[in-house]
Amino acid sequence: MADGQPVQGTGRWTFHLQHAQTLQFRIDSEQGMSDHIVIEGHDISALLDYLYDHRELIYDATHDQETRPWKQWRR
Repeated sequence: MADGQPVQGTGRWTFHLQHAQTLQFRIDSEQGMSDHIVIEGHDISALLDYLYDHRELIYDATHDQETRPWKQWRR
């Protein structure tokens, strides 16, 4: 945790919530580059809504058949 807020790394990206004047969601590259994205305030909620609305597409694209047993009984 940094600044009391959760930090998670993937090996490629680090995700960090932080309080400044508004809540910020920061995404940093772990590849030795100085690339980063900062999403603030209501835009964080809009991003979460977008990801939630497209969760099945995201899940299907990022998980293979062996890791999706729930798909078999859902049909």
